[in-house]
Amino acid sequence: MASSSIRPVERVQRAVDVLRTVNSIGDITISELAKITGLSRGATERYVKTFASLGFVTRSQTTRRYSVTDKVAILSKGAPNSDWKSVLAKPLLLSACEKVGWPLSLSVLRNGHLTVVENTDDASPLVVIPMRDNISVPIAGRAGAHVLLAEQPAQVVDQILLVAEKRDPHLLSRINMTRQDFRAHLDQVKKQGYDVTRIPGSKWATIATPVRQGDLCTYSVSVRFRHSAVSLDQAVARFKATIVETARKVAERIPTDGSDQG
Repeated sequence: MASSSIRPVERVQRAVDVLRTVNSIGDITISELAKITGLSRGATERYVKTFASLGFVTRSQTTRRYSVTDKVAILSKGAPNSDWKSVLAKPLLLSACEKVGWPLSLSVLRNGHLTVVENTDDASPLVVIPMRDNISVPIAGRAGAHVLLAEQPAQVVDQILLVAEKRDPHLLSRINMTRQDFRAHLDQVKKQGYDVTRIPGSKWATIATPVRQGDLCTYSVSVRFRHSAVSLDQAVARFKATIVETARKVAERIPTDGSDQG
């Protein structure tokens, strides 16, 4: 009885592996796909033909190779609505946004950038042009990045800066800082537990705090506001308690498996 309950799960896993491989590689034959997935040629062909009948996979009439269709992309775009960021974190961000008016974001460090993985721009009455999710921005001059970098060992920060400055040699000079200045700023951020900065070349500023899960700080919560409407000191007085509380609640809900690391 136990074995019969496991087999359907195994078949689903194999099917997902097949579709994932076709999606990753594209223009692949049944034999090549079987070799990569470790399935028999017959089983691989059955999975592929099933996906083809559902419209997720198509075969080229000239090369006889398989690739995914736009239907897979549509399915992929729908995934974020069911992951933890939307199901668990988004309601907390929306609640805080309703309280402060300005938009909140949940962000993570990825490949020398700060990536916004969730935001409430659509819900804020103070945003005219909403920011999209998964947008990546420079790490210098962004409070959301500073609070995460402040939690990293100095050698890790140096490596992240090295990657970031290869893409943008003016990363620190744009915010009128040297490496030494930036490290000193991060030390201060770590002591105070938050940061508030103007975004370079923008009318916006952010105040942010890390999401702490024990010794782990993978995410940051921030409020974005126009510094012509709210000064940096006013932002600390008005928004700090809200983002700290929101970060605490997010930490209680999000997974700790590092699945969002990039």
